[in-house]
Amino acid sequence: MGKIRLYLLTITVVFLFPFCDKDLRKPSGNNFLASFEAEVHLDEARITFNNISDRTLDMEGFGMYNLVEDGFPFRISGTLSYYSGVAEISVTVTNKSFEKNLIDVDCRIRYITDPSIIIAGDVPVGDPGNIVPGGYFYIGNVSRGNNTALDVWVFNNVTSDFRFRFDVYGNISEREIFVTNTAVDGRVLVFNADGSGDLTPIRRLMNKDGLWPRFIDIDPVNNEIFVPSFQSVRVYRMTDSGNPFPVREIKGPDTTLSFPIAVAVDVLHNELFVLDGKILVFDRNANGNVLPRRTISFNPSWGIPEGIAIDLVNDEIYVTFLNYLTVDDSVAVYNRTWSGNPSSKRRIYGIFTGLADPHGIAIDGDYILVANGRKISFFHRLSDGNVPPLKTLYTIVDTLGITVDILNNEIFITDYNGTSITVYSRYAQDGDPPIRTISGSNTQLNSSYGIAVDNINDEIFVSNFNEDSINVYNRTDAGNVSPKRVITDPRIIWISYPAGIKIDKVNHEVFIADGDKNRNAILVYNDTDSGLKAPKRIISGPATSLAAPYDVAVDSVNDVLYVLNSWPIFSITCYPRNASGNVAPLREITGNNTGLLSAKRFALDIVNGEIFVANASNKEILVFKTDDNGDIPPLRRISGSNTTLFFPYDIEVDPVANEIFVIDSDNSVKIFSRDGNGDIPPLRVLYIPDLPEGVSLDFVNNEIAVITYSTDYILFYPRTGSGDIPPLREIGGPNSGITDLIGVDFY
Repeated sequence: MGKIRLYLLTITVVFLFPFCDKDLRKPSGNNFLASFEAEVHLDEARITFNNISDRTLDMEGFGMYNLVEDGFPFRISGTLSYYSGVAEISVTVTNKSFEKNLIDVDCRIRYITDPSIIIAGDVPVGDPGNIVPGGYFYIGNVSRGNNTALDVWVFNNVTSDFRFRFDVYGNISEREIFVTNTAVDGRVLVFNADGSGDLTPIRRLMNKDGLWPRFIDIDPVNNEIFVPSFQSVRVYRMTDSGNPFPVREIKGPDTTLSFPIAVAVDVLHNELFVLDGKILVFDRNANGNVLPRRTISFNPSWGIPEGIAIDLVNDEIYVTFLNYLTVDDSVAVYNRTWSGNPSSKRRIYGIFTGLADPHGIAIDGDYILVANGRKISFFHRLSDGNVPPLKTLYTIVDTLGITVDILNNEIFITDYNGTSITVYSRYAQDGDPPIRTISGSNTQLNSSYGIAVDNINDEIFVSNFNEDSINVYNRTDAGNVSPKRVITDPRIIWISYPAGIKIDKVNHEVFIADGDKNRNAILVYNDTDSGLKAPKRIISGPATSLAAPYDVAVDSVNDVLYVLNSWPIFSITCYPRNASGNVAPLREITGNNTGLLSAKRFALDIVNGEIFVANASNKEILVFKTDDNGDIPPLRRISGSNTTLFFPYDIEVDPVANEIFVIDSDNSVKIFSRDGNGDIPPLRVLYIPDLPEGVSLDFVNNEIAVITYSTDYILFYPRTGSGDIPPLREIGGPNSGITDLIGVDFY
């Protein structure tokens, strides 16, 4: 007999169940999946379940039947899963004596508006003449100590006679919370939702982070290249080529590395100086998650540190600063052995210095050479204050990196805006042309950044930022030449700008809206995926009508995926849940009549067939029907001064309590009636200590999770909370890997 799949959301038969008054909003657990099989005689039988989910341990339960052909054995088999408010059941009851199936049903059940029960009604079971010619399931929740159980009851839908009952229960599984994040090594982070504090993620989805090379340095004595990368410093052999593993990599929370921009190697004292908002000094041979030997912090009013050079003769460090606020760019000098937050030994700054966009810096005896816009500025090593340069060499390119080859009396500069390396005489005067230039398509140069000269092997090393490579050329190369070799670790960017995220708890999939307007993609992963993993499906292409998608929502009952698009048009597009590739939307809500403007987030209410949109710039909430299509006005609109909406950014809907939760940019979560319309005040307001970015509801455990923008924490509150109350707990800190939270969803 074939199985019957029914998706039944509403039926009112509460009067039949006076014995079941449990509160399903507060069970002791939330997720489990069990398979079961047992033979039943008369009143009861013990069942041991096969554990088919790694989220479940020690599954067991009871099978019972009453008034069912006494004296004949029956077999009960099937599966039952329960994931955060969604129950699925597949049950077969067989009379073993006649080998006849009495019940063979497959159905999916969701919460309805009465929070005390879950009901699926009018489920046909068996063939005509069987003991349950027609019936329905009732599923209730039972707490058993630290376990969660589901009671399954089968009734005759004509006489309401109780026919069959069994329980399924198991240990509480670990709740999880998924957040989207801009960190390259953790685009999606997964935490234990019951945890608190500076947690390490359970798992993460990531891109391969590539080199991101900026101002490099070489150590010809030890045949090594030091490359500042994202949250790390990588060390390669100077003779490496292709895509090698680094010899060493300084990386981890103890290093405090964030986005190092420049490095300088001190071979004499076996130290490595890393410029990363401050100077971090490591052992030259450092590897892994190590603490720096010492740090040197700067005056924050000086701007952003850009370049670093070491003068081993005079035991000094030179740092360039780019100040976007005061346009007071500078060069500061420190003793090599200093630490802490010292005042600079000397500082070159002021209008007469001519410093404007300084980046790379090099030392040539008693002279400092600064790559300074379209010129090289020469200062004496002892210059201090508002002093003019000794000499200025105007260049044909925008200078970025600079190095001096004292042995061959040459100066090498890189051009970030172009694709060239330009070489001048060490003694060049203003107006002198370059000696030679490396440029052209064969060079593979693209945003060349740092540069270093190896006089031992007569080679130059160039960090090629946009190509994620270190290119090596002969020192005397000129023109459109190919590199001798290339060291690369190309970025694999599956997730470019993760924004909205939703978990399909029924099909165990994660949907991510990639908000990069140049990518326009929806990425689908398994909910257990981890690490450097390719998506199982990608929706992308011109036919999709995706336009900087910023949020997603999944209807697991009707197998429909909804996407909120944010640029250059605002629209809601929907697709088959399992869609892949360049597929056209099933429907699209778009046009002037929709009122969609600067909408970033939305929420799906499957029970009532509605979509709620946080329409940020217009300070309003728009409501559409899920089957709306075209340029149609919203069904309802919450808008006006009484709403106190300031810049609504995210939204979630609770169909059980008939409420919507709105993240507002005045540091609050505002809760409105789900069916509210017009200029209405919120039912209550929950105040958040930092600017909230997103919200997710946990219906099972009666909590909400709020992610914050600037402090990057996940805060947990009671679902019914209001006012200025402290969170129940919080997740955040350096171990969490959180750097810029965007989206959140409970599992």
